[in-house]
Amino acid sequence: SIFLAYLLRFNFDIPSKHLDLMMISLPFAIGVRIVSFVVFRTYAGIIQFTSTEDGVRIFYTVSVGTLMLTVANMATIVSGILGINPATRSPLTTPS
Repeated sequence: SIFLAYLLRFNFDIPSKHLDLMMISLPFAIGVRIVSFVVFRTYAGIIQFTSTEDGVRIFYTVSVGTLMLTVANMATIVSGILGINPATRSPLTTPS
């Protein structure tokens, strides 16, 4: 989904600078998602019947993971890490 977001953001022509940035941020984004799924134990209801509790747990997991990625993205933009121009935002948190 991150790759698709980059493709849509740059009209299917991703500049090499942003492709490199995507390759750096991709493991971090995957790690955040894995940690949030483990913390909220979303895997616990997979074998059993799915209930409203499982839906709420998945909602919290996705919300916390997205919030963590948004904070990390904004911190990167503000601090100028990796030479990112603040006017150029990542498609992870910027709507097209």
